[in-house]
Amino acid sequence: MIDLGICAFVGISFVLTGNFSFEAYSNRLFWIGIGAGILGGLILIGIGLVGVGTGIRGLKEPGAARAMMVHDLQKRSEREERYDMCIQMWVIGLTCIGLSVLIGALSTHFMI
Repeated sequence: MIDLGICAFVGISFVLTGNFSFEAYSNRLFWIGIGAGILGGLILIGIGLVGVGTGIRGLKEPGAARAMMVHDLQKRSEREERYDMCIQMWVIGLTCIGLSVLIGALSTHFMI
């Protein structure tokens, strides 16, 4: 769904600049895909390098262990959502690159 929005955004950008051609559309889509893929990868690496210090501190009360486990599950679900978002960005970038290659190949094959 996001890919369709990106493709529409790239198509609308030609309304502002003019000079539409399938080759130019393919190039713009390719560079947007490269940007999304690199950005998603960098964010994913950044999340991994930041460190997730979830060390266990002294547990003095019986209920502290249970509270810590619930708190850690919340932290873990937050981290997993961030990873999912980064992986989605990376996949969106690869999809844009794939669509760019497909449009480029079809435009040269059919000489549109």
